[in-house]
Amino acid sequence: MLELIIDLYQGLARLGPGSNASTRQALALAEAAGLPSATPLQVADLDCGTGAATWVLAQALP
Repeated sequence: MLELIIDLYQGLARLGPGSNASTRQALALAEAAGLPSATPLQVADLDCGTGAATWVLAQALP
């Protein structure tokens, strides 16, 4: 079974659903909901995948 899962996701930029656009949309929604902007955000990548969403956040956040 594990081999099937590896074959399914091997070579993909992400290891699950989502896209760069959906990550940016989630950030925009959080900001629109009043996410504090006075303090710069910090992102911790817990190493659960390729880091694709973390890379998008790193580019979008100061």
